[in-house]
Amino acid sequence: MIKGVYGALFALLFFSTRLNCANALARPRHNGRNFHDATQVLSVRPKNEQALHALQYRQYGRLMDILDNSKRARVWKDRFGCTLLHRAVSLEDWREAVPLLLRKGVKLNALDKDGRTALQHALHWQNLDAAVLLVKEGADFHRREAERGLTVFGLLMLLARRCKSEVDAKKYEELLLLLLERGADISENLYGDRHCSSTLSFMAGPQSGALFDISRCHLQRVFPELMEEAIEQKDLERAESLIHIANHAALSEEWYTAMRAQLSAGLPKLFEVASWPIQVSLGRVMFLADLAGEERAKDEDRAYNLTKQYQALVTKQTEEMMKARFYDSDTWYG
Repeated sequence: MIKGVYGALFALLFFSTRLNCANALARPRHNGRNFHDATQVLSVRPKNEQALHALQYRQYGRLMDILDNSKRARVWKDRFGCTLLHRAVSLEDWREAVPLLLRKGVKLNALDKDGRTALQHALHWQNLDAAVLLVKEGADFHRREAERGLTVFGLLMLLARRCKSEVDAKKYEELLLLLLERGADISENLYGDRHCSSTLSFMAGPQSGALFDISRCHLQRVFPELMEEAIEQKDLERAESLIHIANHAALSEEWYTAMRAQLSAGLPKLFEVASWPIQVSLGRVMFLADLAGEERAKDEDRAYNLTKQYQALVTKQTEEMMKARFYDSDTWYG
């Protein structure tokens, strides 16, 4: 009798314990405490983490309160170095989250551990509308990624080349127009300091279509100013990049003639201050300029034959050096 009572009590205690354990496991837990909804989860976290979870749970009212009361939450970063703004551009309802964060003072140009801004994150997620908004708000589109050295312009051209959707193509065009309007460098190298004509951002983009036409029109408008700047700064690498871009853009022969006329006027200035190794580079730049266009410089008697002008300057300099050496060795500068 007594054993039967004890057996019944033991069975009741066993099943009640199992039931309590099952209920406990079914409820959300955080640091040993049980919670029934996201609000309770948020209430025990540090303010900076509360902001992230409010963003993830789409609790924008609570997010506003946290950002108003905690300056640290505005500059908080996760283990990848991403701020709230980095996270927000990947959300489906970014149109509500991103403007809210910008109004509350979250840094627009903060970098993650890979050296990328929220604008570059938006492009990686192909959220072109968010990218347009960030550029209009003043995001830095000249900064290069730490890993590959891409700017926003270079990344845009790479992504646009693989674009198949007409809707996305329109968005790429809008963003490109905005970047060019605000001063994106059309002659930049795709990967930073590694100078190679095949890795120019302009040449990494589409080879035809509306985006290519936009780039060509902008090039024609700004090319004389950019080339004049390169001549004034004696920047032969940039001048060479501009010539490669101009040749790739397939412009009219009259336009190439105007380009050669500009280089012809600036050639003496470049030659005067150039050392011998730089003069060799200068000769290559002039040769490339002669080849630009459809005619491929077959006519050696054209108005602006830059290679001939360069060779004439080299011959003149050599004669002056020989004379100086012959008459007075102390004044020879060879």
